[in-house]
Amino acid sequence: MIANRSPAPSTLKWLYITIAILVAIFLSIAFLINYRLKPYASNKIRTAVHESTHGLYNVDFKDIHISLFKGAITFDSLSFKPDTSVIQALREKDDAPKHIYQFDIKALAFRNISFWDVYFRKKIDMESVVIYKPQITVTYNNFKTREEEDVKRAAYQQISKFLRSIHVNYLIVNDAELQYVDKSDGPIQTTNFKGLNIKVTEFRLDSASQYDKNNFYYTQNIQLNLKDHKFTTNDGLYTITVADITSSTSGRNLRFNGLTIKPKYPGMEFSRKYKEQHDRYDINCKEIILTDIDFYRLNVYRRLNASSLIISGAEVKIFMNRELPPVTFDKGRNYPHMILRRLKLKTTIDTVLMKNMSISYSEYNPMSQKKGTVSFNRFNALIRNVSNDSVGLSANHWLRAAVSTWIMNKGKMNVNINMNLIAKNADFNFNGSMGRMDMRELNSLSRNMSLAEIESGTINKAEFKVSGNLRTTSGYLKLHYTNLKVNVLKGDEDSGELEKRGLISAIANSIVIKNDNPDKDGKLRIGKADAERINSASFFNLMWKSIFSGLKESVGFTLGSPEKLQVIKPVTKQEQRKADREQRREERKAKRKN
Repeated sequence: MIANRSPAPSTLKWLYITIAILVAIFLSIAFLINYRLKPYASNKIRTAVHESTHGLYNVDFKDIHISLFKGAITFDSLSFKPDTSVIQALREKDDAPKHIYQFDIKALAFRNISFWDVYFRKKIDMESVVIYKPQITVTYNNFKTREEEDVKRAAYQQISKFLRSIHVNYLIVNDAELQYVDKSDGPIQTTNFKGLNIKVTEFRLDSASQYDKNNFYYTQNIQLNLKDHKFTTNDGLYTITVADITSSTSGRNLRFNGLTIKPKYPGMEFSRKYKEQHDRYDINCKEIILTDIDFYRLNVYRRLNASSLIISGAEVKIFMNRELPPVTFDKGRNYPHMILRRLKLKTTIDTVLMKNMSISYSEYNPMSQKKGTVSFNRFNALIRNVSNDSVGLSANHWLRAAVSTWIMNKGKMNVNINMNLIAKNADFNFNGSMGRMDMRELNSLSRNMSLAEIESGTINKAEFKVSGNLRTTSGYLKLHYTNLKVNVLKGDEDSGELEKRGLISAIANSIVIKNDNPDKDGKLRIGKADAERINSASFFNLMWKSIFSGLKESVGFTLGSPEKLQVIKPVTKQEQRKADREQRREERKAKRKN
């Protein structure tokens, strides 16, 4: 057998020396290349940015680190800023871009670059770009400018002076602060976002991609994510929180999860922050999704085009304090279709879908010193043609909403609402029906708001149809009910509790109130749903006032002579004391008879 022999010590010595010399030479060459390459690359980058943007932007950085072995470049404290003098010059030639960008980046890292391809083939092909903690400011100016498609194609024409193509698999932005400044019209509006994360997939800029209309600014997808976003409204009265916001350009969607709008103060305290009546909103929404968004039109032309807006699981609570004086402005401007018309953003949404919502409206009545509440549970709505775009409205100018809900979670109601989106007088109409319901379920509203308690009564069905505009409505209500009896109430001066006015209630039920509709002869009283809106009343107040007008006629409040109406109108304290004495006198007579 031949024994294995180890290399002689002298052989190993020369091997180690040779390796060490080669490593030293390689490191020396790398150091010299890096030493020479660093200033060369720095100068090239600054020049390329300045020239490719025609002097519009300048880039600067504190330091640059280049690793030939790893194929990596890292920038420290990089800034990317516009030249305001160039912007002004371009604006005078109607050539200034509408969006101006500014970046201040803590660190910017390029990974897995083939420097061979960059130098010899004029191509950048890298695995990833990572941006750490950038501060981004985007300013929108409504400048008159070139068509964006021309600007998009010009991007490749500019980089082609230096490179044939750029390809990045992933661009990742971590923990960004974004400030969006809108200078389009009127006062400047600024919106701030913190903790924004962005992931860009497959960025490719070359001679072919400039014509590819399937990508969004040369990318396969841009995905945004923002968690636990919170801000306070300008008046300091509301805090708005969103647990999670996500968006995807390839998915063409925008999603909000866990949206809450919380008032800073309780109901009465909140209302007294104003000198006039203002609604207080408390909103908790599970999910909002905007689908099939045209992000290109949104970014370039400031037009929001989407297939659907889906609102799921929202709970909305509204409170109004009526002890304050009404507002001095005309609330007609806040009709839904008037608000849509005033939006700066041109908007077209084919379908709005509201799913499984609950809405409650409460008012404090200074006469009863109580709060009355009406609720709409299991609220679902399908709304079509939500738009303020004049081009689309020329073909179809009606917004149509189909609503299904349960009043006080007891009575099923279906309502169709139609709004003329171009009518100067804000024309609209609505019609609907209601199923069987025990009328006593409405006492939480009627006791405190109307000082009337429903002792008994059943709605068998109701049908209504109303047309209206900014000022008036006209229509009818067919209310089928049986065995209606009411108690007229008064407030006790000592306890503050509501008490029954026995005599007045008896007179009301025997003379004024019609206990059944149709009556015993089968004749149906049809109530006129006519109403007139005062300046301080809202769109939904006018709708309710119309139905209430028809309801009063149906039950007899306005069918008799004026003398009958005197029975149930609000009375003075002197008249109330007189009525109380008469009631006690009647009660004593009844006791003596017994």
